[in-house]
Amino acid sequence: MKLRLAVAGDIAALTALLSSAFAEYVRGIGRDAPGPYDWLNDRVVAGDVTLAEHEAGGTPLGAVILSKDSDSRTLTVDMLAVAPASQGRGVGHMLLDHAEVQARAAGCSNLHLHTVAKYEHLVRYYEAHGFAVSHQGPRPKGDDGY
Repeated sequence: MKLRLAVAGDIAALTALLSSAFAEYVRGIGRDAPGPYDWLNDRVVAGDVTLAEHEAGGTPLGAVILSKDSDSRTLTVDMLAVAPASQGRGVGHMLLDHAEVQARAAGCSNLHLHTVAKYEHLVRYYEAHGFAVSHQGPRPKGDDGY
């Protein structure tokens, strides 16, 4: 498995990946479908999106979208998505390891992510990867509470 930065030509495959990876998640929080992903191109151009794939140019197995807040020295995992057929195969673990490496390389002292507390299996997954619950309630930036 290899990691690489996403490029503009990956947008369609990324959109399909995010839609499939988050289909059950969004239904569980009362939405009809994931998306829209009209912001995705900007994040790809900014270099915020890393793909996991078996081979270069292949179908993405997963993706992580990161953002850095220099003031708080925090790197945030904005999205971690793994294709349903690839879940349980180490893809998410590899992408979280990548996020940690990126945080250290950027001089960040914090690595954050947000998930919905009702998805206890996700909370346990992230805790098993070294994360700890630090806050419950609306997202700190005041954006979509989901």
